[in-house]
Amino acid sequence: MKLTLHYIRNHLSMFLLSTFFLTMEAMADLFQPAFMSMIVDRGIQNANVEQILFYGACMLGIAMMGAVCVVMRNRFASRVSQSIGKELRHDMYHNVQLLSIP
Repeated sequence: MKLTLHYIRNHLSMFLLSTFFLTMEAMADLFQPAFMSMIVDRGIQNANVEQILFYGACMLGIAMMGAVCVVMRNRFASRVSQSIGKELRHDMYHNVQLLSIP
């Protein structure tokens, strides 16, 4: 874990951004059932088309926000993982070059 934290520390901003977008994606997914229940409880039960359309538009906006967060999370997470992998390979190659030849 100590080794991993050393490499993550070098890319902390992108790591935190990917974690932020992951959190936002999860929140968007968790809000969808709440808005669906509002549509059923307030819109359909009262036969109020305006509330149905309003909460439907809210759900659509949340879904679009979630989709943007998925794209951004994938972008930042892949950049962080590729950068950490590159640094690990570089350090491993450097250490292998320091070994003595028998």
